[in-house]
Amino acid sequence: MKFVVTRLVVIFSLLAVWLVVLPVSAAPIAIDESLSELNLSAQVEVLRIDDARQLSFIQTLDSWQSEADISPLTDGDVLWGKLSIANQAAQTMDTYLVMANPGLNKLDWYVLDSKNRIRYSHFTGTDRADEQHHVQSGQFVLSVSFQPHETLSVYLKLNDDGPMVMPLSLVSERQWQRNQQQNQLLEGFIGGGLIVLAVYFMIAYILRRSPVRFWYASSCLAALLLFLNLQGLLTQWMGLVPYISSFTSVLLAMTLLCLVKVSHSVLHPVSAYWRYSAYILCAGMGVVAVTLNAYWQLIFTASISSAILMIQLLLSIRAIRRGSRLAPRLFISGWLIICIVSITQATLYLNGIMLDRQTNIILILLALGGGLIIALANEAFEQAAKMTQQYYQDEIITDLKQFYQLVHHSAEGLYSATLEGQLISVNPAMSQLFGYESEQQMLNEVKNTQQLYRKEDDRKKLLKELHHKGVVFRLELQGVKRDGSEFWFSTSVQMKDDGERSLLFGSVMDITERKHSNLSVAYLASHDPVTGTYNHREFERRLTHAIQYTKQSNGSLTLIFIEISQFDQVNETCGYESANILLQQLSHKMHEVISSRAMLARLNNNQFAVLLEGEQANQFLAIAKQLQRVGEDFVFAWEKRHFDISLNIGLAHYDKNTSSAQQLISMANSACESAQQNGSNQIHIYAHQGQELTHFQTDQNWLGMLKQALENNKFELYFQHYHPLKANEERHQYEILLRLNTDIKGNLISPSSFLPSAERHNLMAMIDGWVIEHYFQWLSANPEHLAQLERCNINLSGYSIADSDLKLFLLNAFEQYAIPYDKICFELTESDAAIRMDETLKFIKTFAHLGCSFALDDFGNEFSSYSNLKTLPVQFVKIDGGLIKDLLIDSIDMAMVRSIQDIAHAMGVKTIAEFVESKGIMVELGKLGIDYAQGFAIAKPLPLSQFASYQYAEDKS
Repeated sequence: MKFVVTRLVVIFSLLAVWLVVLPVSAAPIAIDESLSELNLSAQVEVLRIDDARQLSFIQTLDSWQSEADISPLTDGDVLWGKLSIANQAAQTMDTYLVMANPGLNKLDWYVLDSKNRIRYSHFTGTDRADEQHHVQSGQFVLSVSFQPHETLSVYLKLNDDGPMVMPLSLVSERQWQRNQQQNQLLEGFIGGGLIVLAVYFMIAYILRRSPVRFWYASSCLAALLLFLNLQGLLTQWMGLVPYISSFTSVLLAMTLLCLVKVSHSVLHPVSAYWRYSAYILCAGMGVVAVTLNAYWQLIFTASISSAILMIQLLLSIRAIRRGSRLAPRLFISGWLIICIVSITQATLYLNGIMLDRQTNIILILLALGGGLIIALANEAFEQAAKMTQQYYQDEIITDLKQFYQLVHHSAEGLYSATLEGQLISVNPAMSQLFGYESEQQMLNEVKNTQQLYRKEDDRKKLLKELHHKGVVFRLELQGVKRDGSEFWFSTSVQMKDDGERSLLFGSVMDITERKHSNLSVAYLASHDPVTGTYNHREFERRLTHAIQYTKQSNGSLTLIFIEISQFDQVNETCGYESANILLQQLSHKMHEVISSRAMLARLNNNQFAVLLEGEQANQFLAIAKQLQRVGEDFVFAWEKRHFDISLNIGLAHYDKNTSSAQQLISMANSACESAQQNGSNQIHIYAHQGQELTHFQTDQNWLGMLKQALENNKFELYFQHYHPLKANEERHQYEILLRLNTDIKGNLISPSSFLPSAERHNLMAMIDGWVIEHYFQWLSANPEHLAQLERCNINLSGYSIADSDLKLFLLNAFEQYAIPYDKICFELTESDAAIRMDETLKFIKTFAHLGCSFALDDFGNEFSSYSNLKTLPVQFVKIDGGLIKDLLIDSIDMAMVRSIQDIAHAMGVKTIAEFVESKGIMVELGKLGIDYAQGFAIAKPLPLSQFASYQYAEDKS
């Protein structure tokens, strides 16, 4: 008995201690069967404490507070909340605990019965979001069932980096289902409305291309995403629930940015200061979203949003002051509603004041209404803009009518046409000018404006000047009327772009009468009446100007003097008329040769002159050879009699010793007389007394020397290395050169001195054959060198290419000396290839098929260089040395070399630059992308017998 009493005392003592320690809790919240929805936020007692504390420890504390503190938690702390709920009904109550803050990082629910046993526990939050712990309509939900007359204690553990707002409510099962239905209706209404607005305005934008509609459609789409995110749906669908706060800030920034763009369009004009201020603020919201925690995101987002909204209100007020337009008034109303709703919600939330469900719905609908008012403002703006546009269109139509009357009754011919030559419109004066009965008849019959010009080149000339200047004033041309008659007209044309194509707008005036009176006097004063070429006086005048210009520009100038040797015979035998026809036919042939590259003039009865300037002067020999062929091929027929006509050609170059045009003509005439002494159809170059004689003046001596050199092997082979500019290639690459040994003190003569004579006496094939045979012999005798040889370039003349015997000799030489075809590259000069194009193509086809490669030498000194490159299947082009030597100081040479490199690269052809005389030029060539360099800066020519492997020294200059 004593033992039992003792045990009872201990038990009652422990119970007393427990009652003392146990804190006194607030009275339970009573519920019964009338429960619908109960706001518990004010009933929750809260406690901030270390995260490591467990529920059992929390229950023993008595430091709970009844007033909530929404300031953010410090690191390592959590917020606990507790309340008790007593079911006073005599039936089971199925309820839902609802936490309407979808951004909470962690939320732990604990529901304990009266015996402190955990009835329910649930762990959720954005950091734990999964299929079991999802957000429903922007809320975290816990289902709780109350037994009759049962009291349950609820503990909540919150961990978040945002404001500690605890919008907690208890909802009956019936009310929960009703709320869900309302939420779905609300989400469908708002989401559907935003989708409809976005689709409508986007379609309107596509049809009308109105920027304001595009930005409003974009704002509706961004607002839709923002609404879904606030409901907790967007990030849940994307699996990014922990970033719900950042998504909210970014989507809000996007929505405001789009609405700001709408505002700027409707309230136009808006200064750049206000526009960029709004853009920077929107960008700042995006930066806040990725750099700050949820609490500061909310603070800064609310502040920045308020600033943006205030700016738009100010802009709307300014727009109203500028005029009583409807659009700004609607716009300010919409912005004002959105501004009030946004600021109200943000302020209440930051102060921990939770609005009931109905009030939240009303505010959301108000914000949506504000957006609809902005949509109405857009429509009002578009309507006003349309009316303004209609007003200006009416004015334009009036102006066009006046302009049409002006054009229709103009005394000048007016027209418009495409660049391709299609007539678009003409006025009556234009059709009458060209002999058509009406404008429509002219438009129907003139398929291309080219048929309105007498010369084909006239329209090209007009277009060239248009492309260069954009406009042409008073260009005088010859036209063709409908009946075929010719007349002179003056035209002024300008080119305009209508967005899709370029059009020509021009005026035409008939100047035939004035032109005929002017031309008859001017033409006879400057032209030869028989041939139509320039006369002696005009030629001498132009030559004087050309000499002055050449002297100032330090350019080149060459005069070709031509004499018809059989002219006197034709004149004496067949009469004066036949001599005139001979002159006309022959001058026409010569003019075809020189085309527009030079000036042709008749100086005397049977004497003509050709003036070559600039780049043309550097091609004097090619032009002279073409004129020579005119004499060789021309046969004059008169009354069953045939005369073989020959031309004697003399060349004279301008230099500093030339004092006048008369002196240069005299020099060329003297050279022509020397050519006549050498035989028919000869070319001679004038040389000053005391200077080294040119190869033409000592032609007979050269002939003997060349024949002796071929018989006694007096030629010597030299080589000159190539330097690769793109890659370090160790195998041998060089060009074979030729020298003539005169046996006079061991002097060697370069090919430029004797090859022209060899060409005139048909010795080129023999000389080229000598080079190939002796080089192949040397390769055969040096097999180690042959094994290390990458490529050797050998020059071939145009005469050799056309020589069938040399072709057979080459084929035999390759076989006899066992030389691989791919180690030989034949160089052809561009001028020779152009003159003998058919023979060149056959030769290239034969040896390219076997493996030989080909290079086009002296590329760039012909007018048709690019055309030749497209026609000839070569693997290399050697850029003419004249373009290389002044590369660093002549911008035109630089541009031409760059152009050649670009074209060659596009065609897969490698480039070689010759005459590289300094390291600076070589470096610049490398920058331009040239493949190989050759010249004294690389290596000087050396005898082949003294061959040494190439090694470039860095200090060469």
